Amino acid sequence: MAKGVGTIELPKPPEQVWALLTNRTRYGEWLTVHAAWDGGSATGFEVGATFTQRLQLDGPPAPVVWIVTTYEPGANLELSGRGATDFRARLSYTVAATRSGSVVELVLELFGGALDGSVGKLIEPGLCREMTRSLRKLAELN
Repeated sequence: MAKGVGTIELPKPPEQVWALLTNRTRYGEWLTVHAAWDGGSATGFEVGATFTQRLQLDGPPAPVVWIVTTYEPGANLELSGRGATDFRARLSYTVAATRSGSVVELVLELFGGALDGSVGKLIEPGLCREMTRSLRKLAELN
């Protein structure tokens, strides 16, 4: 398994941060592993909703079919995904209020097939970097 985790504190209220995190039309502006939406940028994150996203890791963009497993508006979003070649993914966002704004945690986990062995360990540092880069880009948005 490969797990990329990024955390950042932002001088923005949780509501503003949440609005950015859940606006799929803006993913290309901040989520560095996002390549495209198949079938357009769907809206809504209700539990059970499904959509397909292309993730850009190493090599060509890989399609992942996501299902929303947890949706707590303003606080927590978790997606469970399945890609080609037997890989699975989990993506989660957590937002919490702080005295000066918000703290955001972004986690992307990839597992299954070769990712459960040495390949996962090899790509894990890169996933961590991408989650951190994504959050830095998110911090620049209004």
